[in-house]
Formats: sequence, C-alpha cells, structure tokens
Amino acid sequence: MNSIEGALKEQGISGSVDLKAGTVSVNYDAGKFSLEDIKGIIEEQGYTVA
Repeated sequence: MNSIEGALKEQGISGSVDLKAGTVSVNYDAGKFSLEDIKGIIEEQGYTVA
C-alpha cells in the first residue's frame, strides 16, 4: 500500500490505496501521464492492475 502511494508520489501523482476494496484512486495530470503510465508504476511495485 505505502509502496504504491510512495511510488506515485515520487512521480508527482496523488494516490490513495483501499486494500479492503482492492482499488487505487489517483489524481494526475493527463497531459503528463497516461493511464498506461499509472498502471506501469503500480505494476513495478509488484501488484497486478486489472
């Protein structure tokens, strides 16, 4: 959880993990990042993105 939020924060993306629901909510600049970028950051932390 903290690894995902920390990895997103390092890129300037605000994220919040809800372990119970199995979700991540993010606020990001779509001009700088794509959804694929966000997925990649999360997957690099060892999590699967559906």
